[in-house]
Amino acid sequence: MSLRKVFLILLLVSAHFGPLAGAARSAAPEPEPEPRYQVRVEHATWHDSTRHRTLPVKIHRPVTDDRLPVVVFSTGLGESREGCGWLGRYWARRGYVAVHVQHPGSDHHLMSGLVRSRRRLSAAFEAPANGWHRAEDLRFIIDQLHAERRSGTALGEQLDLNRLGVAGCDFGAQTALALGGQMLPGRRRMPDHRVRAVVALSAPIPLGKVPLAAAYSQICIPCLFLTGTEDDGIIGSTTAAQRRLAFDHALGAERYLVTLRGADHMIYRGHQYRRRIARRDPMYQALICRATTLFWEQHLADREQTTAARTLAPASTRASESLLPVAVRPKSGDLAERLRAATRGMARVEHRQASPRPHASSGRDALAAE
Repeated sequence: MSLRKVFLILLLVSAHFGPLAGAARSAAPEPEPEPRYQVRVEHATWHDSTRHRTLPVKIHRPVTDDRLPVVVFSTGLGESREGCGWLGRYWARRGYVAVHVQHPGSDHHLMSGLVRSRRRLSAAFEAPANGWHRAEDLRFIIDQLHAERRSGTALGEQLDLNRLGVAGCDFGAQTALALGGQMLPGRRRMPDHRVRAVVALSAPIPLGKVPLAAAYSQICIPCLFLTGTEDDGIIGSTTAAQRRLAFDHALGAERYLVTLRGADHMIYRGHQYRRRIARRDPMYQALICRATTLFWEQHLADREQTTAARTLAPASTRASESLLPVAVRPKSGDLAERLRAATRGMARVEHRQASPRPHASSGRDALAAE
């Protein structure tokens, strides 16, 4: 094992336990959006009696009486519900209710001791059941949000569940894509047609010898993929170059790929103990915040808008207006240009339309994540 990979493992483990790690997390800077909403943060624990699973969630919601779009976020391997909190806070300030979900069996409770933690994390990532449980967790959370809406709770009154997106980081990116139609280990699919769009940060390649065309063939809703040129995996075998494979093979979806120059796998958690590199974290996180919010503004449209009747807007439409009337929604091609502008030359942005033709898989598509 290279010294670089050992050091990255140390960073991963240290980010999750110990008082020093907690202090570093709380002191980490976050990107500031232009003021729009104050944010209320709430913690809750929701129990799925059918599966006997208790799911901790962290909810970022704007302080307003408006009914707003919702993003359900699946945290990464070894993460608690606090994972990527900087992103949830930004979305809430921009007018979205962000619900961050912790997944028992692949969360921060695996973290204790360097060698044992790596083994536990690897085992959790490779266990097919964890992939299935995570997808079912998100489906249950969406059910719970609908129950909150029906019950007329303070949270429920704020939810516009006709404008629902899912997102995730690392293992959570696979979870989010599963609700969009990605095949999971065991050739299982668990799509949720209540989901309108997906954001995947640092998506791993599928486990097992699965043809990539088959793994992603059923994804047909808009997707935004984000990664970095140095985004090699710490757990699992996904390399930085392979992070784009979901984008390349989800042929049935309109999709975007933002590749941040110089960004590695720790930008999502933060480089707590590498001060020189950590100085760049707020910059990369700000770029991620801007890019994802532009995507949500495009695809979590106004409640009056239907999929069959979208009127597209000129490129001059302002990126800051997330709740625009139908007549001024930006075109998809314009969104790619706006993503390029938002990332300020620090990223390569690619855009592809959904393909109407079926894609035949070949032997070259089969990849195994050992």
